[in-house]
Amino acid sequence: MATPHPNEMSLSDELQRLAELRASGALTDSEFEQAKAKLLKEDEPPPNREPDEIFDHSVGRAANRYVTFQMVMAVIGVLIFLFVIAPRMCSATRSPFGPQLHMR
Repeated sequence: MATPHPNEMSLSDELQRLAELRASGALTDSEFEQAKAKLLKEDEPPPNREPDEIFDHSVGRAANRYVTFQMVMAVIGVLIFLFVIAPRMCSATRSPFGPQLHMR
């Protein structure tokens, strides 16, 4: 839990100060009620939010798209190798691997 700054007043101190100002006539009853409502509203915890409302997932989505793109390009590379480069290597009259591996 965070410790309050030395110059910050607690909620009860603020309410007491407002009550003193109202008692001295510096604040009207309506001004006192408005200030008190504002203080109490500030002290409320934030409403519960869904995880998607709290975090921005745009970076995660971009990373997922990039990984998907890499996977698609890898599959395309393998297909090009299998259907274009490998058949040419196997059908060559001279083996690209040297005479000892020549296939007939």
